[in-house]
Amino acid sequence: MSVDDERGAAWNVSGSGTRPPGPVQDLSMPKTVLTVLFALTAVVTAASAGAYANRASVVSDAAGTSPEADPLASMVAVDADRLTRADDLVGLGLWGYTVAALALAVFFIIWQYRHAQNARLLGSRSALGPGWAIGGWFIPLANLVLPVRQLWTASRSSNPGGRGAGIVVAWWAAFVAAILIDRTAAQLGVDGPRDDLTVGDLANADWLAAGGEVVFTAAAVLGLIMVRRLTDAQGAALAGRPRDAVPPGPPVPPPPPAA
Repeated sequence: MSVDDERGAAWNVSGSGTRPPGPVQDLSMPKTVLTVLFALTAVVTAASAGAYANRASVVSDAAGTSPEADPLASMVAVDADRLTRADDLVGLGLWGYTVAALALAVFFIIWQYRHAQNARLLGSRSALGPGWAIGGWFIPLANLVLPVRQLWTASRSSNPGGRGAGIVVAWWAAFVAAILIDRTAAQLGVDGPRDDLTVGDLANADWLAAGGEVVFTAAAVLGLIMVRRLTDAQGAALAGRPRDAVPPGPPVPPPPPAA
């Protein structure tokens, strides 16, 4: 038994048992909600990129011709209202992204679980079955691999040639890249370990954060395309199944004996 088989057995999702796959799971509702949420996230992250760029410009003005100047001393030379507005815009973007991301996470996991359930109806027997569509997100470090692997494997069942959807890899690469850029920007700025930050350092951190938000926007657009494409492909594959591939319903009980 392979490591993947052992994991699948632990979650009882390997698909090798006798448990029937169950009925077709409806993806139309989560598809519609995710379309809206991904579009909203793209708008929020694009606006957040502008907010970071604006604050970077304000901070750069504070640096003037001396980017190595002390941040606190240099900020005195900047219009306090302008700096406050720049900070407020960044904070508003962070708040908006947090709300959108939480809603997106809930509905995406619902969609991925149902997509995995339907993949079993199409013959998928991957060890990373429906249970991993949920559990894979909550394992530290492994959640960088398991969710995308599960989704890519499930997408193969909708393709007559058995190929995984490339859009899954593209979306995940953009998503992970955005997270890494965002974390790097935070470490370069006030959240980092350095206590000798200059105004130039703060401006550079904000410019990098703006770039990370642009990549987040690209990831949101790719996510929107991916959900719609995989949902449509799976729907077409399910509609094209032979009639005898549909799991039979429960047996009809015999009529009661006549009085």
